[in-house]
Amino acid sequence: MRTSATRKLIPEADILLINHRVKLGVPLNAAVGILVPDLSNVAAIKLVVWYKEMTDALAEEDFVLYDSMHNSLFPSWLPNEQPDSACYFGQFPYGYWE
Repeated sequence: MRTSATRKLIPEADILLINHRVKLGVPLNAAVGILVPDLSNVAAIKLVVWYKEMTDALAEEDFVLYDSMHNSLFPSWLPNEQPDSACYFGQFPYGYWE
């Protein structure tokens, strides 16, 4: 599967801040609204869940899955907008950007 559809991604630092605030008791919707107001709650939840899966893969020493997910969630062009030439191959976040 190949798609050039624009995908809303946020830098790793923002996901870490969202996770930190949620651990402090801030509702996910509020944490996202404060840090990334233009990101939908559905997209934010997916990114947070995928980030947890990625860090769990690292803890389990599944470096292939970790690298694949890290490169998908945090491509080299982030935090800028997705370039028109960027295409994603595979099912996000288990594929790769080209």
